[in-house]
Amino acid sequence: VDHLGPFETSTSNNKYLLVVADNLTKYVHLYPCGTTDAAGVIRILIKFCDDRGIPDRIISDRGTCFTSRAFHQFCLDREIAHTLNSTRHPQANGQVERANRTIIPLLSMSTSDQRRWDVKIKDVERMMNTAVNKTTT
Repeated sequence: VDHLGPFETSTSNNKYLLVVADNLTKYVHLYPCGTTDAAGVIRILIKFCDDRGIPDRIISDRGTCFTSRAFHQFCLDREIAHTLNSTRHPQANGQVERANRTIIPLLSMSTSDQRRWDVKIKDVERMMNTAVNKTTT
């Protein structure tokens, strides 16, 4: 998982995107959010777990939301192993980093109104998840 942004504040007051990449399926799940705090991340990940199931492991950077006591407890309660990237080696979370590089141009092509970027996020997610790549063919 990783945050992308800040973007221009949307009409729904979103400024960031929480990017959740599934290392097994290679699917990317995108969630607009207003902040990068632990409570917001946990709220989104609860929805993710309800929709997709509880992951065995979460890999993240060392952002304060991911190093917080609340996030640690969230992972403990669900028996999720949490791996923190080295601050000097963010490439360890390569799938999310690659997704982040793809999201910006797709989002730019999808909307001309920068204050409505979050409305187009599911279109971007669908484009990314239906694109053919060598690991899914």
